[in-house]
Order: sequence, then structure tokens, then C-alpha cells
Amino acid sequence: MGYAALRLHAAFQPIPIWMTSVLGVNVYRRVILSLTGLSLFGIAFFYNLPPSTLLWYHQSWSVPIACLMMLCACYATITLVHPSNASRYVSIPTCLILMWAGSHVLVNGDTTSVLVFSSFFIVAMLEFVLGLTQSSQENVNVVPLVNEISVFAIALLLCGLLYYSHVYYAGVPIIW
Repeated sequence: MGYAALRLHAAFQPIPIWMTSVLGVNVYRRVILSLTGLSLFGIAFFYNLPPSTLLWYHQSWSVPIACLMMLCACYATITLVHPSNASRYVSIPTCLILMWAGSHVLVNGDTTSVLVFSSFFIVAMLEFVLGLTQSSQENVNVVPLVNEISVFAIALLLCGLLYYSHVYYAGVPIIW
């Protein structure tokens, strides 16, 4: 709930207007980003504590699709810090959350995973529907093909690192 409140509070305009007038725009953004990160850490820390019931088994076709979605999420992550043409067409943070949460809902059928990842997916969809995502057409600079290739190469490395270390940071191995 805290994550949803932090991400969707801008839909009620008096809150961000008041907070930016008191804190200033830069401090306001840092506070929201820090609180969002803290809530994500809390979710990750308490993720495996409650007992979970299996709702469905993942199908054999779902794992390759989930891995492709995670590659897209890694690409979106890299475009946050490295110039890319993709940011001209889509809202990268919303796309990142949609791909990450969607891939995890697809392959995790236990109640804890479904509740956690579907809530992220729903919040990202609400951000998109309510128009809270930043306009991607503001930055119309075309980025050279070399940057696109380097972004994709770094995304492949990040995806491989996340794939092979998933058992260590999430406690769950990726099973084909």
C-alpha cells in the first residue's frame, strides 16, 4: 500500500503542489524516490516470510516469455542512465515495472508472488491510465545506432547477471 501511495499520490494534485512548495522540486523528487526505494526494500525483505499456497504451476512456454520480458526490463533499466531512442516512444520507468512485474506473475503461481507482483503491475497500469507517467516525446534527440547497440549489449550482460545470480539475491532458482 505504501508503494502504491507513493507512486499514485500525484493524481491528487494538492499533495505534490504543497510538497514542492515546502521542499522544492529537487528535494521532493529525492524524498519520493527514497521512500519508494525503502518500500521496495521492505517488500523484498519480507517477501518470503509468509506461508504461501500454490495457485498454478508455470507452463513450459511461460519461462522463455518471462526471460524475454526480463531482457526488455533490463533494456529499460539501462536506458534510464544511457541515451537510447526507446525513451522517445515509451515511458521507461512504467515500462520497466510492467515488464518486470508481468514476467514474475507469469511464472510464479504462489499466493505471495501473485499478490506482490500483480500489485506492482496494477500500480504501473494505474500510473499509465491516470497520466502520471512523463511524456516520452519531450526528448526528441535521435541517438546514434552505436548507442543502441551498446545499450542492448549492457542489457544482455545485466540480464545474464540477474539470471545466474537470482538464486542468491531472491532465494529462488530460475527453472526451465
